[in-house]
Amino acid sequence: MSKTWSCRLALAGLLAALVGAGAFPTAGIGEEKKDADKGKGKEVKSAKAREGARGVNFNAALGLNLTSLETLGARIDRAREATDPITLVGLAQELRAAEAVSGKKASLKGDALLKEAIEMAQLRGFPDELKTVAKLLGEGAGAKQLLAQAEKIEKANEQRGKNPNKVSSKGITRNLYVRNTTRYYIGISVNYRVVGVVEPYDVLSVYVGDRSYDVTRLYGYAPGPDLEWGPDYVPEAVSDFTWTLR
Repeated sequence: MSKTWSCRLALAGLLAALVGAGAFPTAGIGEEKKDADKGKGKEVKSAKAREGARGVNFNAALGLNLTSLETLGARIDRAREATDPITLVGLAQELRAAEAVSGKKASLKGDALLKEAIEMAQLRGFPDELKTVAKLLGEGAGAKQLLAQAEKIEKANEQRGKNPNKVSSKGITRNLYVRNTTRYYIGISVNYRVVGVVEPYDVLSVYVGDRSYDVTRLYGYAPGPDLEWGPDYVPEAVSDFTWTLR
């Protein structure tokens, strides 16, 4: 068995153990399932195989012979799994530099990876992360927007402390209900933050609350079969939202 599959199976076992120990919030059979029938919702009809970067042979695709490219795919996936936009920006810049030397591109492109890292920082909404990513971008596209967002979040946090009712929001402003119609344990992330694990044929209830950014990103991942749901985006303000996974 390969190291990759060993890690995935270990993670699947860890998720199941954490659920049993109560480390993540999971739904009961009662009120959460009733509440999941209320309000707006979206159904994800089926999962798809996760497209990891580990399988990309960057040296072959770019026609180069760089030691760093041998581990680039694994490092990208680790940064994604850790939801670490700062590291992901550095990896995107590394890939873009290799593309410039080569004049070629792989199936995973540096510009797309950089865009992903910027979105990750935006949706996580941590001011220090936003400022650091902006600094790494330098004068590049998006740096000013990230700094402006960091300032906006800091002001919103300050305002929330003084008068929570005056802070406007979009996305899911109250509760997210994740209805799992599959046989898998699915880890759920909201705006690149892990919020819990929904058990097979059950409902997970999570309070999302006011967001400083203007969209809510939903993502589900089952490590055993290496399947993912989403990402889906909720751009409009909605009180309670039900996300059904098939």
